[in-house]
Amino acid sequence: LPVSVIVLLLPILKAIIVPALLLVFFLVGAVESGNWIGFMNSLIFISPSENRPIYLGLMNTLLGIVMLSFALLGGVIAQLLPLHILFSLSTISAVAAFVAARKLHSV
Repeated sequence: LPVSVIVLLLPILKAIIVPALLLVFFLVGAVESGNWIGFMNSLIFISPSENRPIYLGLMNTLLGIVMLSFALLGGVIAQLLPLHILFSLSTISAVAAFVAARKLHSV
């Protein structure tokens, strides 16, 4: 069963669902911010100082295209899948991102 269905079926969990979701989304935001800062710092660290503006400009240009494509794909997926499946996939993705972030080593 999807996580959202399990949560809705257990009455004891209904009282803590909003605080739990707030905590999950706070942690996802913190992990995402940390990943982005680490990625940008590692790019600056490995790029030669004379080419650094070109590296950063190219990266931001390419990321803009990719992020637009992901936003469009996310909208299509949100239209095609039922909400309980969508939220279950989001929860699984958030846990996977947290586990992956915990395995990162400092550069």
